[in-house]
Amino acid sequence: MVTIDRRTPAPDTFRHPSTAQVNPMHSQRSPLLPTTSLVHRQVTFTVAAFDRLKDWQRHLERTEQRSFTNGEVLDRILLAAPSP
Repeated sequence: MVTIDRRTPAPDTFRHPSTAQVNPMHSQRSPLLPTTSLVHRQVTFTVAAFDRLKDWQRHLERTEQRSFTNGEVLDRILLAAPSP
């Protein structure tokens, strides 16, 4: 099992805990993940599911020419499927 614990950056910057410098890879805000409506949870995946998540992440990064967080990728995947 793989455990992901993803923290949301502040609205305009991401401060790395050891350097407290702005990380440009995380400075762009996603329109799909507004800061005011995020839920922070620790989620456990199988290794196969995590590999699939990373495959989707790499695909989105290639097609949209920007980086994606694990949360953004999960958001895309979950919202693409119809509700039960």
